[in-house]
Amino acid sequence: MNMKTILNGTLMLLFALVVQISFAQTSNINGTVTDDTGSPLPGVNIIVKGTTVGTQTDFDGNFSINAGKGDVLVFSYIGFKTLQKTVSDQTTINLNLAPDSAELDAVIVTALNIERKPRELGYTVTTVDAEKLNQAKATNAGSALTGKVAGLQINTISNGVNPNTRVVLRGNRSLRGDNQALIVIDGFPASRGALDLLNPNDIADINVLKGANAAALYGSQASNGALIITTSSGGDTGGKLVVGFSSSASFESVQYMPDRQESFGPGYDLDTYVPIENTSWGPAYDGSIRQVGPTLVDGSFLELPYSAIEDNTLNFWNTGTSFQNNVSVGGGDEVSSFYISAYDQKNYGITPNDEFHKNNFRIKGDREYEKLQISGNMSYTITKQNTTTDNVYNNLLNVPANIPLTSLSDWKNNKFAAPNGYFSGYYENPYYTIDNRRETINQENFLGQLKASYKFNDMFNLSYRVGVETFTNFGKAYNNAVDYTDAYDRPSDVPASVSDYENFTRRLNSDLILTFKKDLTQDLNLKVILGQNIRDNFSKNINVNASPLVIPDLNNVSNRQGELGGGESNFRDRLTALYGDLTLGFKDYLFLNATARNDWSSALSKENRSFFYPSVGLSFVPTDAFEGLKGDFLNYLKIAGSVAKVGSSTSPYQLQDVYNVSGGFPYGS
Repeated sequence: MNMKTILNGTLMLLFALVVQISFAQTSNINGTVTDDTGSPLPGVNIIVKGTTVGTQTDFDGNFSINAGKGDVLVFSYIGFKTLQKTVSDQTTINLNLAPDSAELDAVIVTALNIERKPRELGYTVTTVDAEKLNQAKATNAGSALTGKVAGLQINTISNGVNPNTRVVLRGNRSLRGDNQALIVIDGFPASRGALDLLNPNDIADINVLKGANAAALYGSQASNGALIITTSSGGDTGGKLVVGFSSSASFESVQYMPDRQESFGPGYDLDTYVPIENTSWGPAYDGSIRQVGPTLVDGSFLELPYSAIEDNTLNFWNTGTSFQNNVSVGGGDEVSSFYISAYDQKNYGITPNDEFHKNNFRIKGDREYEKLQISGNMSYTITKQNTTTDNVYNNLLNVPANIPLTSLSDWKNNKFAAPNGYFSGYYENPYYTIDNRRETINQENFLGQLKASYKFNDMFNLSYRVGVETFTNFGKAYNNAVDYTDAYDRPSDVPASVSDYENFTRRLNSDLILTFKKDLTQDLNLKVILGQNIRDNFSKNINVNASPLVIPDLNNVSNRQGELGGGESNFRDRLTALYGDLTLGFKDYLFLNATARNDWSSALSKENRSFFYPSVGLSFVPTDAFEGLKGDFLNYLKIAGSVAKVGSSTSPYQLQDVYNVSGGFPYGS
């Protein structure tokens, strides 16, 4: 039995389970949620316990949800106590939620996956949960964060069918270095690209550590802050299996192109018409029939009305579509849990023929054996991308308004649309370039980690986490030959060329952490964390290229004239560190936190590869220290401040000049 048969059988089983669940006896439950004063609460989360079925109250506190008799509805809202209600025979449920100051002390995940209460922190942490992240069903986890965290800039640096994002917290800090935030997935400091490859449905929440003080324990790689991502787990479902399925489709289109004048046609000045000119400084449009483009070698030429065409370049673009399908299976009990997911995404771009396909698989589990706890997490992502390498947008801007652009799409069968018959002496037919200037990229990403934790007693806990991330890219780019000189002198002929490349990157990271907790007195408690970190990065890049090619459209580097070109580069660096964290709390309203870390970097010289940096912060909750401050207007106030110093290393091989051998050495340029 092959893997495809097994996968198809598994998917059919999961589909059957989903269908079986969907046919359970349900009814529509309506109601209203209010606070203890009777005022409606908008945005209350309501889910059917043990499922992914859920909804929210509207502006007036009203809700509607499908649930069956015996189902348990869970009502939750920030700052209020969570309430559970079992469905019986009623179809209306009205209730009110009571305030819960304890919600303000719900633990959050910070640096090194250490859980802390917000009141303990001397810095700002913002949490984005799965519901907010997936409101618009974005195909990219980075894009889904846009506009959800103050001070977080998400910039799309390469738009198109597979957009990549740049993540910056509170502005740039370096003129030449990397200003992006560190991406941490389940405790593993991953590469920046790992965020864009994540299955958005797998994310439980993201905690944004906005400053160097917040991420000081991660060292130099987190000098610009960090995004702490926690993926979903099976949780305690009472031993029941929970199956989830979601499917979505989205569409995008180009809203507008730059306004251009539509009064004058091709030419150098207002009196001279030039049929192969791309600039529009010629005579005014008058509706007459004029030649467009060159006279071909057979003596024929194209004639068109000399008048502007509305939305000429705008009509070139396609309607982009994205389809997402996700299935997950999870469950657990008091001592163990597991989570498995499979994700499929297909994007068809606004540029004709551009496509992107992503598959992601994740398996996660944990088990507790009295004092020993073991957990593992593994994800595997495959992406396939096929896009044009030509500057299509620039080509479109050089199309005069009288050219019916969409009629040029069939360049293989229309001699007036072919490259040597196209109207311009300077720019190519955009439809030809998107077919003949292309690149395919196949990428595989693996991220796996294991963690073991042993609790000696109530005071001491020892944990070890090790993880690895690998990226492998296989790419091919090609340009098919174009002969222009049969029709006119410009542009120059383009020889056929092809380039193949392979990039491999591996990241290793391990942390050994000893935690000590003790109540020194009834009012004073102490928490100390001591750790050791090893980080090892390696990358290898190889490329080969050939031009010109012998046989047209055979894009293989062996199909060449002359010598084969190419190159290779290798990079490796290692960083080791010792760090410590101390938190002293007084009566749960005054906290002192201090960190210290020392790094040893292989990218620096032996004399200067060791550097030390500390941080210290203070947090005070006056509403708990002075009960009289609390009232209807103010129920929680926190004052915090911190100062931090963060060291930074550099990329390998930056301390010495590197000599590159030019092509044809020793007789080349």
